[in-house]
Amino acid sequence: MTVVETLEVSRVMTVMAAVAVGAAAIACAGGAAVWIFMILTLSMSLSLIASSSQDGLLLACSALAGALVVRALRWPSNSNWKLLAGLVVTLGLVAMARHPTGRLRYCRSD
Repeated sequence: MTVVETLEVSRVMTVMAAVAVGAAAIACAGGAAVWIFMILTLSMSLSLIASSSQDGLLLACSALAGALVVRALRWPSNSNWKLLAGLVVTLGLVAMARHPTGRLRYCRSD
């Protein structure tokens, strides 16, 4: 495959994965589904999802984390440990995607 074909394939795979995670977020959100759908269909969000970078998946995972938080707060039950486990995994994926930005920077006093 050429470089351009590989880029197109990576964009298609990123779109498919981000749309699947975004659809799961909308399905989990309940009453907040309209707001999550609105955020995911903003022009910048669609631009990030259509790119070949990890930012589209980062946005979709963040939407899923928000949906899981909303679901856990609105419908408390004994099975919230599943939602919390999903939230921990989702936030872990988000944190691993952009670990250099969360790093503390030390200033030298020379």
